[in-house]
Amino acid sequence: MGGAVAIVRVAAIRPFTRADMAAACASTYEEGWLAWELGDIRPLAWRGAVLAARGIYLVDWP
Repeated sequence: MGGAVAIVRVAAIRPFTRADMAAACASTYEEGWLAWELGDIRPLAWRGAVLAARGIYLVDWP
């Protein structure tokens, strides 16, 4: 499990390039990966447990 830290809007999804590696804190690169450009980042005060895996999930919080 992990913890949610923010709500974001996905502004764009595009092919991940080697030039994205530093900004993504990536240590490896593979063809076919996607880069998600995020905007409207809003920190969460709620600190409930959520699934800690790559993906988009619906989360119920108070």
